[in-house]
Amino acid sequence: MTDDTRLKDIKAALVECADSNDFPKAVKALLNTLGYRSSLTPKFSGNLEEFIRKYKKTPKFKIKDDNLPLKAAEAVSVIFQYGEDELAETDNLFTESEIKPQYPSFLFISVELAKQKSKQRARGDYVKIAREINKCFAIPAVVLLRENKYMTMGFFDLRPNMVQTNRNVLEKVSLLYGINCKNPHRGHLDILAELSLAERISWIRKERKPENFDGFRAAWLDVLNVDILNKRFYHELFGWFNLAGDVIKLPGKLRSKSEEWRIRLITRMLFIWFIKE
Repeated sequence: MTDDTRLKDIKAALVECADSNDFPKAVKALLNTLGYRSSLTPKFSGNLEEFIRKYKKTPKFKIKDDNLPLKAAEAVSVIFQYGEDELAETDNLFTESEIKPQYPSFLFISVELAKQKSKQRARGDYVKIAREINKCFAIPAVVLLRENKYMTMGFFDLRPNMVQTNRNVLEKVSLLYGINCKNPHRGHLDILAELSLAERISWIRKERKPENFDGFRAAWLDVLNVDILNKRFYHELFGWFNLAGDVIKLPGKLRSKSEEWRIRLITRMLFIWFIKE
């Protein structure tokens, strides 16, 4: 599949995420487009309060009325569980009705938020919901949240608690915020394409990571880690700087100021781009 074809398919799947009355089904179709399929399909559908009661096993739990972000999560669904067997493409054709808590895997979970007329909720609201869901499990949960035509993906990595070894600590959230499903930004499409199974397996082999769930998790973190995204941005920026030096030829009097001129050109282009966005 060519890059253009992949991006076109992802864009079509995102449009379906915006328009569909069955958001979990649309999310599953998007994940299928990215190459992820699993027969591990735990059955749950309810609001966030019911979800936490079931999986965190706190029967008396109740979301406080003043905690509006958590109250807004009206519909939570488990899409599927994806782990080492699925990654190895084995003939794993059974269906599980419950989550396998110790299975090295990701959980993909969809959340529909209560509609509101104002602009999108703040990033912190999405983080709160994704964190509460991830607190329920000893495995990472990838949470896809829809609000009107926008979708946000939240992902927490886990590390063992250094004091209580039977517990995990949530690391810093990776948030792909505000994907306009009707008209997605090219940057969002590129990131989703990089998260596709084919791209992540290619990265694992290129970087000589273990071909198991640990390598797969590292491959996802490579795409979503903010520090790595920043390094990639500055690496590309340096590439633009070098390319400008190779392509643009200045008159004799300006050649001594070539680097200064290139820096000014690139910074002004970036300024215009940020204003446009």
